[in-house]
Amino acid sequence: MSRSPQVLAPSASGCETIPVVASTLQEVHGFDDKLKSLDEQQELIQYPSTVGGINAKDNVRKLVGKLMTNEVMTHFNMMGNKRKLAFSKLNIYRCVKESVMKTFKTQVCPRPAWTWWSKGAELNKIKK
Repeated sequence: MSRSPQVLAPSASGCETIPVVASTLQEVHGFDDKLKSLDEQQELIQYPSTVGGINAKDNVRKLVGKLMTNEVMTHFNMMGNKRKLAFSKLNIYRCVKESVMKTFKTQVCPRPAWTWWSKGAELNKIKK
């Protein structure tokens, strides 16, 4: 089941809209390039409070799920090992991390919040 791309309404500050559900690596990198702007970064940092989640891990999962499809996520891992791209080097990562720390009032983003990303495939196999 594929999700159709959506966009958020423009913010009151007049920033570009935040694309939701990037379906290609090119769209992810295009969005990441937009995040070089401080206005765009602030808009994305404020966005997670509308996504929800019962804890930091759930919030990260929902937020990243709104930003890119599962197929695109398969091309990334945290450090870029095993011929994958490094999610931690993207501006998206920095914004997501800052927003989660802000939302859950923590100085350090807890390791479990990123566990599903780096070991998601293995964890899914265990759960089944």
